[in-house]
Amino acid sequence: MATYNSLGYFGAQLDSEIAAEPALSYAILSSPRTGSNYLCARLSNVKDRFGFPMEYLHADAIRLMGARLLPGVTGNISLESYLLAVARVRTSRDGWFGTKIQPEQLLPPFGGNIDSAIAFLRGFDRLILLTRRDKLGQAISGAIAHATGEWFNFGAEPKLDGIDPARLFPLVETLQRQYIREDRLIGLVGARLADQTPLHVCYEEIQEDSEGVFRRIVTFLEPEGPVPTEERVHRPPTRKPPGGFSTRLREAYLQHRTDILP
Repeated sequence: MATYNSLGYFGAQLDSEIAAEPALSYAILSSPRTGSNYLCARLSNVKDRFGFPMEYLHADAIRLMGARLLPGVTGNISLESYLLAVARVRTSRDGWFGTKIQPEQLLPPFGGNIDSAIAFLRGFDRLILLTRRDKLGQAISGAIAHATGEWFNFGAEPKLDGIDPARLFPLVETLQRQYIREDRLIGLVGARLADQTPLHVCYEEIQEDSEGVFRRIVTFLEPEGPVPTEERVHRPPTRKPPGGFSTRLREAYLQHRTDILP
């Protein structure tokens, strides 16, 4: 199962070689299945630059990294203390710290208060918004991830042989509604923080020109800095699977929707 835990993404082996507070920080606010893991891996792999962006507000991250970095702390860990502890070990030599945040992780730390969440995001020096236009494709990808437990894919077809695609129809419909709600929240964040000029990237742009999008993001983070020419395989970038099952699921789902129309 390819998950954050199985890949060791919250373990000490991916900590920075230095221990320092960040000079600059950025957040990637992204709905699931939008290419965020691919972009985070690419940024992590640039030697000594752009930090090690991961989903640090994920429940597993807070549980594992909180216990490791704040030993002896009992009760609820404050968000500020936790992120500062994480930043100290996940900041690169150039002073950058990055984190990915999913919409469902944004409001709970602030009791659902959007103003407090906006104020939190305003504390980052750069903000990247990542969405996907094809909501059905996004929901199908999400449904497959739920069904297999594989949240990171490295080019392999999901192990769903023999499964009737119809079993996933209810989940596909639920996820479409969820992702539409999340896009609305991301749009609200973008509007409220328009004065900070966040960068908006679509999944489809990554599919069409991944290198061009990567250069855009790097230039957004460091307008005067050099474009990276050296990358290491510190964290393997995810790769889109061949798509055999997802194609069958899409065709079956669209036929199902046609069949139930009056």
